Amino acid sequence: MKLLFVCSRNKWRSLTAEKIFHGINDYDVRSAGTETGARIKVTDGLIGWADLIKLLLDMVEVYRIIIV
Repeated sequence: MKLLFVCSRNKWRSLTAEKIFHGINDYDVRSAGTETGARIKVTDGLIGWADLIKLLLDMVEVYRIIIV
């Protein structure tokens, strides 16, 4: 499954989620941000690539990923 984690700047939330899932079998993971200054900017290509897109609004969302 191809997972795309998205937050605003791709510096903490989405990047953390990507690192958590990296290396887990059956997951191909990337992360991106929505703001102009994002480390990696969300593109149409990334959206089309992903089977599932998870929007991380705050760190609580990241903790939920870790716990579940």
